[in-house]
Amino acid sequence: MLMCSSGDMDTVSQNVKEQVKNWASQCRKVSISTRILFTCPDKETTLQVKSSGGNKVEQISDTVIAVSDRKFVKVLEKKLEKKGIFRERN
Repeated sequence: MLMCSSGDMDTVSQNVKEQVKNWASQCRKVSISTRILFTCPDKETTLQVKSSGGNKVEQISDTVIAVSDRKFVKVLEKKLEKKGIFRERN
């Protein structure tokens, strides 16, 4: 972000101040995180994964579930195996 001392601002013209203000107002922040994605073959499987994961999973699309807690991935895999849903090994 642009930093000026109070004395510097006196020498900057109003139109430049306005342009800098407009430019700065367009800046946004985003958060970045790593997630494990479960890609399911169909919507029904996705719903089963979602129900097994509860509030520790996030449905991204009709066939993709995201898990942010890496330790929970193993727990979820075991829950899914009991339902007959197995991890595809690549």
